Amino acid sequence: MQVNIYANKTNSLLGFIRRTEGPKNPQLFSKLYKSLVRPILEYCSPVWCPHLKKDLNTLEKVQRRASKCALGNIGRDMPYEERLKLLKWPTLEQRRLFLSLIECYKTINRLDELNPLAFFTFAHDFQPLRANHRFKLTLTSATFHFSYRFVNKQLLLLLLK
Repeated sequence: MQVNIYANKTNSLLGFIRRTEGPKNPQLFSKLYKSLVRPILEYCSPVWCPHLKKDLNTLEKVQRRASKCALGNIGRDMPYEERLKLLKWPTLEQRRLFLSLIECYKTINRLDELNPLAFFTFAHDFQPLRANHRFKLTLTSATFHFSYRFVNKQLLLLLLK
């Protein structure tokens, strides 16, 4: 429900940008997309991250459409990944992971008002060796817990490496 609201809002904004600017200038279109449309798609993504495939695809469709509009006739026959490389855009999934990583960094280093112990379990067997550090996390198996919804699973596995 909420994903559809954001997708409709960004699609209408994308249509406005396409009608006013069009594919005449891909650099300007890219800047307008990054400053007006993408922030709406990424709004609160570290906290509110859709987990259903259909919701993720709905949001990614907006960026697929934007990449076609940005490149005009050149991009119509290209695969989505090639268009992103040409425009130097990351996928929305990569952006969500990046923003979640930033939020985890802020939480662990107490740069915001959140308590890191409420979201992370730190390893207690810290030894000052090369592979160990005081921010080493442990993965605890638990039933549904708020921190598992807050922290992206892929990000948590990335942090545990």
